[in-house]
Amino acid sequence: MSPASSTSCRGILKGDSEPSFERWLAERLEGLAPGIRSEAERWTRALRDGCPRSVPRA
Repeated sequence: MSPASSTSCRGILKGDSEPSFERWLAERLEGLAPGIRSEAERWTRALRDGCPRSVPRA
């Protein structure tokens, strides 16, 4: 049995688990008013993933 398959059998590897960033963001935004929550989420994702304005022009 390969190491990957033995850890998979024990439930250590899960391909469908939620990424840690998504959990972290949801925890931080919990309890905020909807308008503030959506703007804060948009801003946080732009910082993490970039946005069209963060890419230099060709």
